[in-house]
Amino acid sequence: MAATAVVAGLGASMLATPAIASDRMAPTYTSQLISCSSGNFRGEAVVKFYSHELVQVSDYRIIKLNGQSGGSKANVNTTIWGESLSGYYSSFSKDSPDAMKQDGVWRPLGHSAFRKLNSWLDVEVQFIFDKSGSDPRCTASTGY
Repeated sequence: MAATAVVAGLGASMLATPAIASDRMAPTYTSQLISCSSGNFRGEAVVKFYSHELVQVSDYRIIKLNGQSGGSKANVNTTIWGESLSGYYSSFSKDSPDAMKQDGVWRPLGHSAFRKLNSWLDVEVQFIFDKSGSDPRCTASTGY
């Protein structure tokens, strides 16, 4: 079965953190929920964009559909692409350990990159689902 990817807003498409009632402000970001499916698995991730300087894939969850069996040795790998202020193409990749849970619960991931970027950036999250036999995979992506 072919993998499919969907980009959807989290709640009302873009969210910003509220200000904290003190002399310090909470960092402002926009948040997007991205997802993809392959076979009887669905992977979802929350991507937070803090202007053009920091991007974070903060949380993930993997959902098993239709009674799919499988272990807890999935992978959630992140690649962040962008154009630097000097005009050079830049990328950052982070692979998870072979131990990501597939229980439908939101879990912290914390993959982030701090880059001074010029005009654009793209985020790809690859899910490799764990099951007996060959492991299905899919990639979800979004940009800013």
